[in-house]
Amino acid sequence: TVPLGSAASSYSNGSFMLSEPGGTQNQPVDLSTTSGSGTLVYQVDRSNVGGVSTVTVSAVDITTTDGQNTIKNGLIAGTPVKVFGIPQANATIKALAVIYYTGTMPAATAVD
Repeated sequence: TVPLGSAASSYSNGSFMLSEPGGTQNQPVDLSTTSGSGTLVYQVDRSNVGGVSTVTVSAVDITTTDGQNTIKNGLIAGTPVKVFGIPQANATIKALAVIYYTGTMPAATAVD
């Protein structure tokens, strides 16, 4: 597992760059879009309407055109992302699972 980071670049053609807190350089992450062996991808969306917080978790099948469009629109530069994968000899991470977060991000609040 890689620490929670953020996308340093938007998802495009099966990959994106990951920025990690305290890291000195961005890390390339490769996702498989091959049917039957595609990377597991989940979009976690949080909304807060009228003081009611809702969290929706959606599986994204990136082996389909619809899934590719979903991840392109959601995994953009600055998006918080968690990657589970295997480091490769070419200095990339082969992603087994990716979770990216959209919508309203939780914020720490002071406790009196």
